[in-house]
This record gives sequence, structure tokens and C-alpha cells, in this order.
Amino acid sequence: MTEPVKPALTDAEERRLLAEIAALAERLAESGDPLMRGQYQNLAGRVSALRAIKGEALP
Repeated sequence: MTEPVKPALTDAEERRLLAEIAALAERLAESGDPLMRGQYQNLAGRVSALRAIKGEALP
């Protein structure tokens, strides 16, 4: 029988990392390059969705 796989990160660690990524994505979304700015805004939206899935209250 195989042993259950232990998660690499706890839920708290995942939430903390997602919050850090969200903050960085918001900063990147201030890019002067319109194409990249759109991509960074997309990234920020995806991270926001991941945070919502984790049940984190969003600002």
C-alpha cells in the first residue's frame, strides 16, 4: 500500500504566498508597456481567483 502524499505547503503558507504574488502582480500591472500591463492585469485576476478558491477574504 502506498502512503498518502504530504502536502508541500500548508494552507496558511499557500495563502501567504498568494497574497505576496497578488501584491507583486499589482505592482507589475503599472508597467509602461500596454501589452505587458494587460498580461499583468490578467495575472492579478488569476491570483485573485486562486485566493477566493482558498477562501481568503479579498480586499
